[in-house]
Amino acid sequence: PIPCVPWQSQTSGQYQRRVHGNEAVCKARAAEYDRWCPTTGTIAEFVPEEEPEPTEGYACEESTTIWSGSRYANFNINTKDGCMAKCDNDARCKAFDFTSTSGKFACRLSKNEKPHTATVAGRTFCKQGAEQRKTPLIQVILRKIPLIQVKKNASQRPPKTGVWSATAALMNRQANATRSAGNSAKAECPVGRCKVDGEDCVEPEVPELPTDPGCYIHAPKNCAKRPEMNDDWYSDNHRGSATNEAVCKARAAEYDRWCPTTGTIAEFVPEEEEEPEPTEGYACEESTTIWSGSRYANFNINTKDGCMAKCDDDARCKAFDFTSTSGKFACRLSKNEKPHTATVAGRTFCKQGEEDPTNPSDN
Repeated sequence: PIPCVPWQSQTSGQYQRRVHGNEAVCKARAAEYDRWCPTTGTIAEFVPEEEPEPTEGYACEESTTIWSGSRYANFNINTKDGCMAKCDNDARCKAFDFTSTSGKFACRLSKNEKPHTATVAGRTFCKQGAEQRKTPLIQVILRKIPLIQVKKNASQRPPKTGVWSATAALMNRQANATRSAGNSAKAECPVGRCKVDGEDCVEPEVPELPTDPGCYIHAPKNCAKRPEMNDDWYSDNHRGSATNEAVCKARAAEYDRWCPTTGTIAEFVPEEEEEPEPTEGYACEESTTIWSGSRYANFNINTKDGCMAKCDDDARCKAFDFTSTSGKFACRLSKNEKPHTATVAGRTFCKQGEEDPTNPSDN
């Protein structure tokens, strides 16, 4: 006789795809086991994944980046701990890179743990080290299972109308799941974006992305109509894609249909605004702004030194105001050295010279 079976994990092979991370599917397994055993009173309990805190366990390398083609998410987070927390919370993340400069791509997550071969000053690449994320445990308990004698003769199969031992059946299903893992590995890989190395999904090799601003297209699975995309990046400018990131990203699907192929990659390289070195010689006043009508230029620069440098490089600039919050109008240049009369919290007004700025007179 075989005793009642203790907790049985449902976290591998075909079961993982069904119940991993899904409480409703897990709960439904109790009724399925009641019919399949057959038995009554089967209990299914779901243990959700705990949201991890940012942890150590990452090996980092300065002046190195992720492969551009492997990036699948980016955030305006310019600290290691903040970017690490985003990676820890995403099961797809194998590595990340970040920069201390604020911006849309300050923190970038990657599905590839290998760093780019090029040296990029100002960015730091980190990949997962010894510590790993916790995996949720999903288990099913079988109770009140009838005690069934297992026949010693392995070659003698049970009759079609008979009932397998619960233990033998579970072991059989687990063995089938293990054997099918290799066959299912390819189906579980993202379509067109990776290949199978044994039973593991790995990122395809992607050529080094050009640094010049523009829209670049690469076809890992080849494009018969435009073979220059097969082994390198093709510079695209259809409908202004070279200057518009949204239009550029949409070109990947368009090339998939046109070639035809799958897994085409479109990467947009924006024009970066270099911040010149700032100089001294400005008097500043908090909670004050420039006159709106005098503004002639604005930048996404949220530091005094950065905005001051923009003003120093422009002969028209007599004053500027800035805010510590990132945005299109964080830094504004003015042709008028007089501040606005209204009080505006969060902005600081600076004009050339050593004296404190004064409000414009009524005369």
